[in-house]
Amino acid sequence: MGFFQRVIHFLRGDSPLVVRKVFQDSVEIPTALRYLYGVEVVSYTEIIRYVSGEVVEKLISMKEMGVPLTLYMVITKEKEKDGLFLHNIYYFSFSKELLKTFVSLVGQVHFRWLSGLEIANLLRRFLFVRENLRIDRFEGKMIRGIDFFQKKDEVEIADRFYRVAKEVPQGEDIKVFVGGNFLGGVRDWETIFRLPFTGVIYFTFDFGKAEFLVKDKMKKASKLRKVFLEMKTDIEERKRFFGSVDMVFFTRDKEADRYVASLFQDLGFIPLEKRFGRDMFVKCLPFMVRDLDFTFLVESDELAKYMLYSFEKNVYPERVILYGKNRFGSYVGFNPFEEGDNPHGVILAPSGAGKSFFIQNLISQILRIDVKKVFYGESVWAKDHKVRIRHFDKGFSAELFYKLLKERGYNIGILEPRIEKLGYNICEVEREDDLEFSLEVVNVCLSALKQEPLKGFERPFYTKALRELYRDMKKRSYVMTEIEFLYQNERLREVYEKLRRLGYEDGDYIGDIKEKEFDFLKQPVIADVIRILKGSQDFTMGREEREALESLIAKLEILSEYDMISVPSQIDFKAERLVYFDYEFLQEHTLFVPIVLGILKKMVYVDKFVGRTEAEDDVVFYFIDECHNFFRNPYFHTALNILIREARKYRLGVYFSTQNYDDIPPEVLTNVETRMFLTPQEFTKKQSYLRGLSKHVGVDLDKTDLAKLYYLLPQRVLACWYAKGVFSVFLDVDEIKLRVFDSYRKEIELPEGKVLKKSMVVEEERERRVRESKRKRR
Repeated sequence: MGFFQRVIHFLRGDSPLVVRKVFQDSVEIPTALRYLYGVEVVSYTEIIRYVSGEVVEKLISMKEMGVPLTLYMVITKEKEKDGLFLHNIYYFSFSKELLKTFVSLVGQVHFRWLSGLEIANLLRRFLFVRENLRIDRFEGKMIRGIDFFQKKDEVEIADRFYRVAKEVPQGEDIKVFVGGNFLGGVRDWETIFRLPFTGVIYFTFDFGKAEFLVKDKMKKASKLRKVFLEMKTDIEERKRFFGSVDMVFFTRDKEADRYVASLFQDLGFIPLEKRFGRDMFVKCLPFMVRDLDFTFLVESDELAKYMLYSFEKNVYPERVILYGKNRFGSYVGFNPFEEGDNPHGVILAPSGAGKSFFIQNLISQILRIDVKKVFYGESVWAKDHKVRIRHFDKGFSAELFYKLLKERGYNIGILEPRIEKLGYNICEVEREDDLEFSLEVVNVCLSALKQEPLKGFERPFYTKALRELYRDMKKRSYVMTEIEFLYQNERLREVYEKLRRLGYEDGDYIGDIKEKEFDFLKQPVIADVIRILKGSQDFTMGREEREALESLIAKLEILSEYDMISVPSQIDFKAERLVYFDYEFLQEHTLFVPIVLGILKKMVYVDKFVGRTEAEDDVVFYFIDECHNFFRNPYFHTALNILIREARKYRLGVYFSTQNYDDIPPEVLTNVETRMFLTPQEFTKKQSYLRGLSKHVGVDLDKTDLAKLYYLLPQRVLACWYAKGVFSVFLDVDEIKLRVFDSYRKEIELPEGKVLKKSMVVEEERERRVRESKRKRR
């Protein structure tokens, strides 16, 4: 747009805000100050914070430097079609020095400098006051669409911007409200962000015109002359610091009248709809037009409360795992693999908070499953979605959900929980790392049997013997054993029959079996370790070493009496996308913890080295419910730590869930970086729970962001405390979810008439049939 064109449009009174040139960090617009710079507020936590009065006083003191002292804060709120909002806060100034000082005083970590191209695109958005947002349900991301201006447009951006500005709607399409009277400052930012408004709010802060405004007010309000004279004296003597503020709100919302009064009153103003000169305001924005009649003097402490630098989590990962809406109705996205040093977490939910329901809802959201469509048979498995789930449940609370998924064709394995079909050879070694893991599982077993753990020389003696067996297969007893021996052990009888069907004879050696599925038979067992240890007895040993060796052999002989941990055992686990295992029937057994550790080891091995791809979104979540059943064994944590080493490298996260915080060791709670809290309803229960947790972990949580958010949330809302802050998440609930996720429901009928039943119901029916059969025989 040429010079004469701009003059003509200015004289006609319809000169719009136009970006003339785009630079690396600014844009040029048609004002005397010309160059506009900007930053975006970067907020990692859902806690509202504003600057201190001291920051404002230092900005006012910059008047002596002779730089422009006007700062603009712009709050945008946009709405996605399904109801999620998106908040953003920006600061702009024609003085780069002012903006740099402001950012430096508050903290660089809270801001991101905008490029000139980003500023140009934002100004275009501000002119039109609306943007078409959408959620990519598969990726879990909020999508704004393609920027209007691209880098290739820079040479012609002025002409394009002018054409855009001319298209700004006239008439009543955009409403403009200004702060007509000042009520004394911000009342409640919490309420403001919860209001369902959409549009753009502009605040103009001026730190250098207080004296001019005082003189202007003295002329216009003669009755208050004495008040303004005192104010003028205080300003000159620096007893008090004053700046000015004005507010403008642009919206397309046809129902804006429902909330405008509340919005302005909570911000300390009385709204006045701008009718005369409205079009000029719309086309020029507050960067070019300002009405001094609606500019108000405010003391530094009160002015500071308008200037936000933290409001909600608005930093999103490259790949979103969990998303939803926060307490303000805004979109929130999270990925523990990107937003922390370790991907592990805990889920804490007091009794009645809905833990089981929440975990199922969380898993369905992570998997991008529409439960309602699945229930009615309309959903198709997203083959490109690579997230995997391994769910260790207690009490079959989630079994109906997984049976529904299996019925609808989802790639899911449901492990048989019967004790007679499960076992784990604690001496099984596939890698060098397994030696240390096996040692700790031995301690888990000894602890479960009320025996002393391995200590002192016992530990290196055990690993040395196992290493010898690991390196020399010929020293393993089963390798040189005939196949008919398998028939003598009830746990291996099915394996024997399968080998016979394959054509093997009773006299064939196990070591000669070629099929890989039977390699587990060639693993060392406890009896092999005992034999190696007995053969290593040496009279040159010191007394302490001999006693340790004898003690180790005695302890292992105790374990060898339990065949579920002392004979080759096959846990059939493939790389299914979803695996569900309920340990309810297993829990009563003395050695259930080491057996579950064995199942975990098999799963982790497959997830690390077999089923894993190099895709960044190929992640695995392990959910371990009612985890206190495991942490009661003091060596469980040590064994698990060995198992999940380098979890971030392999994109593997473990999440423990329980009702009581003291079910989890303090070191676990302090080391995991994602802690999810489901909130009870009563404030006193919240307070009691958080204070008890503080005592348990030795940290005063009342002084953290967690407490500030936790006390604000209603019942059954997730408060997530992660490495960089806190945020809340509301997950959608509907009638079908209430039915499918109900942990007390024993069966569920599908629309086509088929009934899915929990294992405990199936087992009860089986036992009833057995009893009836016996009764009839009598």
